[in-house]
Amino acid sequence: MSGLQLAALALFGCGVAAAFSPQLISELRQDSYRARALLNAFAILLLINWLRLSLPSSPDIHFLLISALTLTLGFRLALYCATAVLVLMAVVGMTPPAQLGINGLCFVLLPVLLTYLIYAVAFHRLPRHFFSYIFLCAFLPGALTLALSMLLAGQAYLAQGLHSEDVVIHHYYPIILLMIFSRSPAKRYYHDIIGALPARVGVYLS
Repeated sequence: MSGLQLAALALFGCGVAAAFSPQLISELRQDSYRARALLNAFAILLLINWLRLSLPSSPDIHFLLISALTLTLGFRLALYCATAVLVLMAVVGMTPPAQLGINGLCFVLLPVLLTYLIYAVAFHRLPRHFFSYIFLCAFLPGALTLALSMLLAGQAYLAQGLHSEDVVIHHYYPIILLMIFSRSPAKRYYHDIIGALPARVGVYLS
């Protein structure tokens, strides 16, 4: 494991540990609805990442849907749910275990933090309107986190020498626009399965 991978793993581990709340487990025991939503989200994320897109001579494309997960479950549950999926994928060999820290930073911690930050700003600073929730809290962070995550991951691949500059720039980065414009139906499908979007909108509008 390289120095970059160790540093990323340490930073990701510190971020996950800092978000831990002792009351989280007791809250899940008392709220069966949230517990079922967490299990459903874990199963869906695992399935989606198992059906990842592989391109010849290019990094794999991961569909984590972290923005939808954060809006549905909240900051802490989204972080731990996505982390559990990422760790399980590394354990079974679907992703290189050495890349756990980098993948965690790029595809879990950064999207969760950015999505929740935008949600918090919209909740406290902007008028609480349904379209504000949909466009500012869902579509905007979804597009931003996807673009930033893939840009950061591409730079990490280059720094490690895993892929050439030509592959990253001409084969990996052009997928960003395609992914951004394909997020809307995926989000709707995800929220329909979890069944928690109306509740989150109600909290936002209240």
